[in-house]
Amino acid sequence: MTNTASKLSANSQTPALGDIQQNLQSDLEAAKQLAALLDQENTLLRGATATINAELSQVVEAKQAHIETLENNARQRESWVRASIARPASSKTKSSQQAMAAWLQLLQIDAELPSQWQKVESYVHICQKLNLINGRLIGFRRQRGQRLAEMLFGRPTADTYSASGQQEASRGGHSLVHA
Repeated sequence: MTNTASKLSANSQTPALGDIQQNLQSDLEAAKQLAALLDQENTLLRGATATINAELSQVVEAKQAHIETLENNARQRESWVRASIARPASSKTKSSQQAMAAWLQLLQIDAELPSQWQKVESYVHICQKLNLINGRLIGFRRQRGQRLAEMLFGRPTADTYSASGQQEASRGGHSLVHA
């Protein structure tokens, strides 16, 4: 795509149809790939601990590339919206509502764009849910690892309070491993 095709049209302050289509297609592909990677991450997190480290780091790197694509595309859309509307001096909420309305208006230049945007939003929502689940699985794994270390090495399990209300560290019991 040439530089002139990606610039706002001089007359209307709106991006070219091809630019919006490319932006949405890029978002859709990135969101689909991200969802697949999040699903793969979920499978790894539910699997055996010994095998996940190398595979998980590869998945995380691949996820980051798709997240960057989504972020870059969002910045591009934001610049298109800013170019098409004057910023209000009112609250941020009103500003974001106005920005969304302006974006939806930009999508009206072609009948296919609103449905493509809905697909993007749907996949992004799926990615958010999967990421939340994976975050919880990571938290559970971390807790399990901490408990295991506490059992093996006798590290404190948590801060507790004595009968007098003083904070004290309780011990996880006797160390199971001695050097």
